[in-house]
Amino acid sequence: MAVYVTWYDEKRTLLYFRFTGNWTWEEFHAANETGAQMANETGGIVDAIFDFSAGHLWPANALSGFRSAVRRSQQMPSEGVTVAFGSRYVASFRRLLAVLIPESTEFVFAANSMEEALAIVAREQDKRNNAQT
Repeated sequence: MAVYVTWYDEKRTLLYFRFTGNWTWEEFHAANETGAQMANETGGIVDAIFDFSAGHLWPANALSGFRSAVRRSQQMPSEGVTVAFGSRYVASFRRLLAVLIPESTEFVFAANSMEEALAIVAREQDKRNNAQT
């Protein structure tokens, strides 16, 4: 019952958040803070994948909790895209965020699997790389 964060790749361009059991907002905020510190150490843009497949119920106030996290992430210079998968709630929450924070459609995505999440991250990294050249 926790939220874990690790590097997904050796280049340190992708953080992997794994939500397990009945995780809490305190666990999410601690993992998110750790992830922010890890990302800031790279000096580059870092993307994130949120894997809810081992998580059970989301904590109370999920919409306001994620909305706050999205607002906070917008202020971080190292923030790339976030792709979430593994829960039947992910797509619904992404649509709600799009209404509440319209600009979130540019950096928050929903996927149906880890493979699709990785493909979305790769697509967005390619867009960033092409924009820089």
